Amino acid sequence: MVKENWIECPFEKLISTVSSGFACAKRNEVSKETAGSYPHLRPNNVGYFGQMNLEKIVYIPEHLVDNKKKFLPKDSILFNNTNSIELVGRCIYIQDQVNYAYSNHLTCIELNTSAKPWAEYISRYIDFLWHKGFFSNSCKKWVGQAGIGQNILKQIIIPLPPCPEQRRIVERIERLFERIDRAKKLVQAVLDSSETRKAAILHKAFSGKLTAKWREENGVGMESWKCVELGECIKKIEAGKSFKCIERPPENGEVGVVKVSAVSWGIFQPHESKTCMSNEQVNEAYIIKDGDFLFSRANTIQLVGACVIVDNIRMRLMLSDKILRFIFNSSCQSEYIMYYLRSKSGRDQIESLSSGNQDSMRNVSQNSIKKIVIKLPTILEQYEIVRIINGLYLNEQRAHKLYDVVDKIDIMKKSILAHAFRGELGTNNHKEESALCLLKEM
Repeated sequence: MVKENWIECPFEKLISTVSSGFACAKRNEVSKETAGSYPHLRPNNVGYFGQMNLEKIVYIPEHLVDNKKKFLPKDSILFNNTNSIELVGRCIYIQDQVNYAYSNHLTCIELNTSAKPWAEYISRYIDFLWHKGFFSNSCKKWVGQAGIGQNILKQIIIPLPPCPEQRRIVERIERLFERIDRAKKLVQAVLDSSETRKAAILHKAFSGKLTAKWREENGVGMESWKCVELGECIKKIEAGKSFKCIERPPENGEVGVVKVSAVSWGIFQPHESKTCMSNEQVNEAYIIKDGDFLFSRANTIQLVGACVIVDNIRMRLMLSDKILRFIFNSSCQSEYIMYYLRSKSGRDQIESLSSGNQDSMRNVSQNSIKKIVIKLPTILEQYEIVRIINGLYLNEQRAHKLYDVVDKIDIMKKSILAHAFRGELGTNNHKEESALCLLKEM
């Protein structure tokens, strides 16, 4: 329910024009320094929480740009109409005109003259709907892609407070987001420094420096290290299946299926799972146990190949089709393999062997996994390396807890948006004239 001086208005009543951009083949892309180059926005340039991401902006020859689509007008909204299911529907508020062309996967929404002052507020509301999952539930779905048609956009019901209230809501959101972003930067700085230290430890481990004294004491030389393919270390690879589940972790007596996020952050996260809808889906062969080595075969370019060893599991969870279980032969210590795959050498190989057209979704096949080259010392030295790494990592364990803080920061932003569009940020003034008068003027 909206506040008494708010109204609910179909989006189409506020829209003047809706226009999609144009496609441009990859072969036509040029460098930024090329004479006559022109920026061409793609879906990956539409970032989270209404931010434009220009890190990977593409340039094309200016003569290929439609003059009508050479810029984004002031107070317009740029909407991502086609993307993967989880990303379609994101948007950006264009405060001032910018000279960017844009892809046919993006839509420029211009509001009626009277509604233009509401553009930033409306953009924030669309962003709220995206975080809420409205577009992932409403989109048309194809293989690996989804789309939002203009009809869905126009039928969105916008909760409209009076103009002064809209401005106060936007300003309050901006202030709160700014504070949260500052906190996130501080947390990220701690995490980055921790990751740098851990990377240095792994480099020493797999260059032999960490156990140089141990080898000397035990009369072992570096010639005992062999370069082998991971397939020589693996006795068996097991995978689960994909089926429809309830989007929440399992409760008492229920069985769940792990998501890729369960293995993404260095420690197994059992609550990153969903619940089976029927006992017929349960397969005991897929049940995850303590000591299992789990590997994510699909994720973003940064997270594909993430691996963990399960410890102290208290939930009945199964493998999914995207989470593999490795069973190693007796010449390999599983923690040693885990740390090697997390090292720069391991990560570089995983990323180069992964396939996919977009960094947002990569896949690495079982055959490719087996081709990863591992530096393998004797089994005794593997245990010694793991012992030393674990001891050094004790100082870094507190940083792991900050990953939860980062997740909570994004949840806080979503919560702020939800409160904002229910009129619960403490900004509403009941004495202000209803937004209905504004619509009547239009």
